[in-house]
Amino acid sequence: MRVLFIACNRERLPDPVPCIGAAFVAGAAREAGHDVRILDLCFEEDPAAAVRRVVRELEPGVIAVSIRNVDAFGHSGSNPYLDLYRATFALLREVSRALIVAGGSGFSLMPGPFMKELGPDCGIVGEGERAFLRCLEAMENGQSLETIPGLCLIKDGRLVCNAPERIVDLGEVVEPCWEGVDLHRYLREGGMINIQTARGCNRHCIYCPYPVIEGDAIRTRDPGEVADEMKRMFALGLTHSFIVDSAFNLDPAHAFRVCEALERSGFQGQWSCYANPVGFSLELARAMRLAGCTSVEFGVDSGADEVLDALNKGFSAGDIETASEAARRAGLLQCHTLLLGGPGETEATLRKTADLMDRIGQDAVIVMSGIRIYPGTLMARFAEKEGRSPESWNGFNAASYVSLQVSHMLSGWIRRETKARGHWIAPEIGIRYSEKLQRNFRKRGVRGPLWEQISKWRNA
Repeated sequence: MRVLFIACNRERLPDPVPCIGAAFVAGAAREAGHDVRILDLCFEEDPAAAVRRVVRELEPGVIAVSIRNVDAFGHSGSNPYLDLYRATFALLREVSRALIVAGGSGFSLMPGPFMKELGPDCGIVGEGERAFLRCLEAMENGQSLETIPGLCLIKDGRLVCNAPERIVDLGEVVEPCWEGVDLHRYLREGGMINIQTARGCNRHCIYCPYPVIEGDAIRTRDPGEVADEMKRMFALGLTHSFIVDSAFNLDPAHAFRVCEALERSGFQGQWSCYANPVGFSLELARAMRLAGCTSVEFGVDSGADEVLDALNKGFSAGDIETASEAARRAGLLQCHTLLLGGPGETEATLRKTADLMDRIGQDAVIVMSGIRIYPGTLMARFAEKEGRSPESWNGFNAASYVSLQVSHMLSGWIRRETKARGHWIAPEIGIRYSEKLQRNFRKRGVRGPLWEQISKWRNA
């Protein structure tokens, strides 16, 4: 069967990101013998014209549309993502009679609103490889789609979503298919190419939708296969990658094995990753450095134990200090991301956070105001218990949680503290963060995370 995958993500900040989810599902479809093509809209000057052209050329029987982002949180006015999705689905109905299937991380978070707003024939929640192949098989055999795990349908005006089936053994997952995706342009303009070594997250932070999307059981890919995939990609001239696991070291033993496999393979590229302070030892940090890792990003959110406990982070300020010291001693650059204003946040906890960041002397700090409330997360339940209306975050409303104790002063505090420190970045108010800055760096051939450049400026 001819299958067209459309990756809708056109976001460029902080960097354009290759459509790894769609690529994994496309790889599975190709492996099963289907005629696969990916249309990546990220760099298309005229997305509608591109859709018309490719649909006319391929005449697909199935069109799978990947929805990565829910909304442009932090931007005022209309939702540019939703506007693009509406236009794309309407155009597909105009130019094709193919079965239209929606999927992707954004869709998995809010299948009901997307199904009702965009009107696909069906959607897939969670991992798509197995469910999508079953969908194609059912179509070829004239069978019903209704019982496929993870499938969503509107039936008799009512949303029906089957529980997703997690892929327990990632050995059955084939490498992503990147045909039709300009990875070299992503490297030029985004600085990195995505790699995945594991799926799932077992940390249960109260705001995080990751377990909703991938489940809370960590499943790992074969380290040797990961190393081979990275070597093949880098043989094409791709020099920097980012490991997109929720945190590379959630299974420290697996992280060690990946590093060992990369070192044995003679891998010569550079890579970065997300990391959790728990399980980030000096031994692992050194193994990562030997395997080509140049930097790590810690999603610490706060430096105050009472806020960390309220967010259910599972680590303390002391753990952050220990992990930061391990990264420093191993020669890894490090960035700490703060989500300020969470439950229990006060002016005193903000000061504790700033003091911790100053004390550990990290290379960059990314500061965000408020915490996005996503349906289905513990944060949504927490906000509802506080008397906040679910209507404010359900559907396509972008709502954030900010502690009432700091809501009157948080924005001003972030602006003041960020301006006072040359290595803090505040994306929402444009301090050391803008599309112009990003373009200038990439035009000069800068690769890897842009925050690394702040560290180099700071230490020059």
